[in-house]
Amino acid sequence: MRRLAVSILVVVLTLMTSVLTPAIAGMDEGVGAYKRGDYATAFREFEALAKTGSVAAQYNIAQMYRYGQGVAQNYPAAIEWYEKAAGAGLSSAQNNLAHMHMEGKGGEVDYATAVRWWNRAALQDHVSAQFNMGAAYQNGRGVAADPLEAMFWYSLATLNGYVGARPIQERLAATMNVEQMIQVTERVNKWQPISELLPQ
Repeated sequence: MRRLAVSILVVVLTLMTSVLTPAIAGMDEGVGAYKRGDYATAFREFEALAKTGSVAAQYNIAQMYRYGQGVAQNYPAAIEWYEKAAGAGLSSAQNNLAHMHMEGKGGEVDYATAVRWWNRAALQDHVSAQFNMGAAYQNGRGVAADPLEAMFWYSLATLNGYVGARPIQERLAATMNVEQMIQVTERVNKWQPISELLPQ
């Protein structure tokens, strides 16, 4: 019985390797082509993988549509591919999708949708998204203006190395009383990021 179980495991691993090897090779070829500036080849490699559900390839395709690399610039197509990768939990895709909505690229300006995507990325410790959440709460774009929330997100961004957050954080701190600063500090100290992206 044990020998049969081992045999089945070997067959399963062999099948998995045969399925994953072309995907890994395709990604390597796409990345190599991209680094060489051969965007057309990179796009073809990434597109084939993206259609099979590779989150990384979906993100790469979205980027290439957004910037017109290897394919005509197409914001609606970029949004479509960002949404696939963002929906799978990739924080970089969530952050960039938020920017598309905030800037109205590929559709109407939609601050509320942008903030929802930034929030998902920020919860995963995506530093740029944390900064953008701070800006959203500071300026009341997509959410009601809230200096304490803005301070919280700017504080996280600062802790995570986002240099531009510190001066804004310091200016906000100067407008707050001791109780407010304690409240924000306690939230920052309790902060635990989540990991949304599932293994492929």
